[in-house]
Amino acid sequence: MSARIAARGLWLESDEWSELCRRLRLSGKESDILRGVLVDCKDHDIAAGMGISVHTLRTHVARLHLKLGVVDRVQLVCAVFQQLLHMLEDPECRTARQARIQRRFTGTGNG
Repeated sequence: MSARIAARGLWLESDEWSELCRRLRLSGKESDILRGVLVDCKDHDIAAGMGISVHTLRTHVARLHLKLGVVDRVQLVCAVFQQLLHMLEDPECRTARQARIQRRFTGTGNG
């Protein structure tokens, strides 16, 4: 996985993505599927990238819907972004993100 994950115009560092998936209680496979959904990949592209059939992918997506209490992909994306906002409001996450941004743009801010 790359160091960053682009999801609908928002860049997440890999540790932020991992934390988001942990908070959503997603397995590795569910995380991979969700990443594809968030970047608006077609089912056949997600399935091909994972080495599974489109039918199997759709089964996994349906289970993701149940797990997160949503009925479609729009609600799935909204639920993920709602959790992301909660995560970014967490003081520890916010501090780490601010320090990372400061280091990136100024070369300082070790903490």
